[in-house]
Amino acid sequence: DVQPVLDDFLAGKIGEETLRDQGRAWDNYPTSYRPLVEFSKERGLPVIAAEAPTWIVRCVGKMGPEALDKLSPEQRPWAAAELHLDDGAYKDKYMSFLGVNVSHTGEDEEGAENVGGKTVATHAGPNLDTALKSFAAQATRDDTMAEKIYLHLKDNPGRKVVHLDGSFHSESFLGTVERLQLRMPDLKIAVINPIQAEDPKAPSFKTEDMTTGTFLLVTYPVPQDYVTNEEMMAQITKVMANRASKSCPL
Repeated sequence: DVQPVLDDFLAGKIGEETLRDQGRAWDNYPTSYRPLVEFSKERGLPVIAAEAPTWIVRCVGKMGPEALDKLSPEQRPWAAAELHLDDGAYKDKYMSFLGVNVSHTGEDEEGAENVGGKTVATHAGPNLDTALKSFAAQATRDDTMAEKIYLHLKDNPGRKVVHLDGSFHSESFLGTVERLQLRMPDLKIAVINPIQAEDPKAPSFKTEDMTTGTFLLVTYPVPQDYVTNEEMMAQITKVMANRASKSCPL
């Protein structure tokens, strides 16, 4: 929804602070986005504001995908026309991230619910309904980014698009990547996936890392986010509680 703000910046009508304020830029804009935006600005290349507005994502997380039906005709194009919520590797990965264990078994276990032929244990993380709505919110981001790329390529055949995202959205060709491929099956897509080196003096990667991208970008290590699984789950719970506390305007 901030594409007009971004276009004004590229045209030199506003400065960077206005872009970051009115464009609701991420805090890491100077390090992660500015170089490519400035490169594009100098060469007259278009830049796509591909992300769905946070408040729409929040509403989907609270109400489920039905929230998109409540958007006005002006707001509806800000999120993907179609969400892909099917079972698969990406959904399993996301549920695992939330702490919802998915096992491919036909019978319900104690403390579990059966969904689409799979038993989903809910005692380890958020309840199932909350987790499914959270996945729908995640898919809103992925499908919207994929749709924006698709629409640009549809209007500009032959162009190449460089898409920047958090690695969870594209690692192992999942998320945004698979959703773009569904829209454009013949499109050639390359994924550059960052891998942190454990030892900066002897950078290396694991064999299983080779399946996460077309190319691996080995980077210097950064401070460890979490030491224990309990620490990570506590932070996830805090983030989800913070999201739940924010209102949805729909």
